[in-house]
Amino acid sequence: MKYKNKIIALTTIHGKEKAIAPSIKKILKASICKINHDTDLLGTFSGEVDRIGSVEEVLKRKCLLGCESSSIPYGIVSEGSFIPYPPFPFIGCDSESMLFLDLEDDITICESLISTETNFNKLETDSLDECRSPCILTPPEHTSPNHFDPSRRQTF
Repeated sequence: MKYKNKIIALTTIHGKEKAIAPSIKKILKASICKINHDTDLLGTFSGEVDRIGSVEEVLKRKCLLGCESSSIPYGIVSEGSFIPYPPFPFIGCDSESMLFLDLEDDITICESLISTETNFNKLETDSLDECRSPCILTPPEHTSPNHFDPSRRQTF
């Protein structure tokens, strides 16, 4: 197995190593080295920072950032967001994309998944104060930021 006992760079600041490392260890017999870079500067899939390029292009730039800064030839990154479920937009779903990069053998693998099995939540309220708390919308085990910004969105 090529990646056995290798180190794979995971570029994130959102705690994704907790979800990704166990599978990498089990399937590839490799270890994860978390590389701290604010990849949100490359664009956010939720729209706060404009993203330039396709999901795969942004994931590859993110992965290269981690590999190049750490001199590790293998990298993995993921990106996810909550979106309306394409066949029935009144249902929320999770859209996840993951990219693996092997710079030694010039291999790029990018996969995406859409699932309605998610911890997505919503809040219906008439109170701006209720919207200010990230705990209302985000369970403690989830590292998604609260995107409420009263200057950008005044309607509920």
